[in-house]
Amino acid sequence: MNESTRKIDDLFAKFFKIIGKLLKFSFYAVIIGINAILFWRMFTSGDPKLMETLMVNDRTAAAYAEAGEALEVRYQKQELLDEEGLFAQSNLRYIPAIDQLQVTARYNNSTLKAAAETFALAEVPAREADVFDVTLVKVIAVTEEEQAQADRDALSADVIGEGADETVEAPRKEVRYYPSACLPDEKTVYNYRRFIFDEVDLSDASACYLEFYYNGAVDYDAEPYSEILVWYRGDDRAYELTKADRKALEGGAVVYD
Repeated sequence: MNESTRKIDDLFAKFFKIIGKLLKFSFYAVIIGINAILFWRMFTSGDPKLMETLMVNDRTAAAYAEAGEALEVRYQKQELLDEEGLFAQSNLRYIPAIDQLQVTARYNNSTLKAAAETFALAEVPAREADVFDVTLVKVIAVTEEEQAQADRDALSADVIGEGADETVEAPRKEVRYYPSACLPDEKTVYNYRRFIFDEVDLSDASACYLEFYYNGAVDYDAEPYSEILVWYRGDDRAYELTKADRKALEGGAVVYD
């Protein structure tokens, strides 16, 4: 092998060695990048701590002052999205002694863009703005007597020739509740609102929904912009106060904006 051929071989060897190092570096860079993304998602996922913690108004503070650690709090485990994927709910808490329901609503920045398109807004609302009117709607459970009356009405309609559906439901009865307090927060692309609803008696309820209306066009007789189930009969569980809950309760009532 002459000197010229040896030099060419050396150049090729160095070239492939560099390529090998680059491929190795790229491989490790991809692995590190994937792990970085996973760690970022891990630490940024989940609701902000304030959105998981009990809010405390005068009624909550008084109940805790009377019952202390024995204060009964109930929860439901499900975290649900509405049908359109615009809103989610989580961290529902219910305090039976004072008929107080607390729940967190979450929506993405893309929900604000969707609202701007739906309501023909000049620009996308700021994420800190109170864009949506949020209320709690309780659906009152139908009693046996009410169902029986609906069945009799349907039978009468059939007898006189007006026709009747095969399945008959008694008229739906609802009660709307307005927030006693609201606590806003945000995290990455998500916007949060945690609500207190007071005097919500669930003893006669079959389900409760959060209803969302655009604040510039609130009409409770019209269909809401969106609605999401937050409570239904039969799934209540005992909730154990967290350290953050106890700290909030011991701090006393808070005046929320």
